[in-house]
Amino acid sequence: MVQLHVHDPMSWHKAELSARVTWIGWAFDFEHFVVQLDPAKLARLLALLRQLQSSPKCTVTVLEKLTGKLLWLSNLFSALRPSLAPLYLDQHNPVVRMWADLAASPCPFRSLFLRPLFVCEAFADACADSSLAGLGGFVRLPDGRQACFACSFSPTQLADMFSWFPSDTSPQHCIAVWEMLVQVGLLWTLSVLLPPGHAPFHVVFRTDNSPSQSAAWKGLSLARGMRQFLRSFNVLQDAVRISVHLDSVPGFLNDAAEIFTVPWTSFPASPSLEFDPSSDLMSAFVAAELNFLMALFPSGSSSLLNCLWIPGHQKCS
Repeated sequence: MVQLHVHDPMSWHKAELSARVTWIGWAFDFEHFVVQLDPAKLARLLALLRQLQSSPKCTVTVLEKLTGKLLWLSNLFSALRPSLAPLYLDQHNPVVRMWADLAASPCPFRSLFLRPLFVCEAFADACADSSLAGLGGFVRLPDGRQACFACSFSPTQLADMFSWFPSDTSPQHCIAVWEMLVQVGLLWTLSVLLPPGHAPFHVVFRTDNSPSQSAAWKGLSLARGMRQFLRSFNVLQDAVRISVHLDSVPGFLNDAAEIFTVPWTSFPASPSLEFDPSSDLMSAFVAAELNFLMALFPSGSSSLLNCLWIPGHQKCS
């Protein structure tokens, strides 16, 4: 009423007081504390998706309209935001089918409750020069359980695994991409230490690389390698029910993780050096997760899994 008296234009439905409110395309249910897309809005979006699916071409205007709508929708379904990158590059058909499949999901709801924060030590780092890329990280839980991984790849190996990486390119040119990949490895390493049926929770990872942190924060990148691993990072978060905030940390505080990016042959032989993936044993739980990880990573990336080390478990072949 105050807004009416001051002649502030406002539609009446925005002043509605109810446990169920529809606002800017979202249907909020505060009795069950969930939110979903308004059915009318969903119907219009599906009509636009079907229109694009039925035609091999579309105008720039329609493409921009669809991209804007899906960017807005990805506020709720954040795991799919990286898949919008091909739309910006006009490679829209596979992505259109992906979003149409999402609309057919039997569970269109998302909880409004914030996930509880799980506090643990989790650091990862990547290093690269003209001849090698090194990835490594470790996770230590409050109860003392811990795991680490360390691996290194030559340009030829990277080209075999990732089609977007030319074999004559220096791995150092893609350091931000490897920093994103190592965060995917860190998330998976954390999930290996937890029971399969754990409740959803939130965790903070730290990186000393600003481009990868920025890409993770926005959920979107047009760089080929970055968008591939960014998508893996987001999809894996949904799959293992762990949401991640990637925080910035100065490089000198990331020394512990940086150790794992150096080839083990660089260290002198020492009986006290226990973190050696080539001689220690790997969890049998990895075998159950291998198919899922191979779906996230390109072919040939099983070498990443072989570098995981967990104290007290057996290595799987």
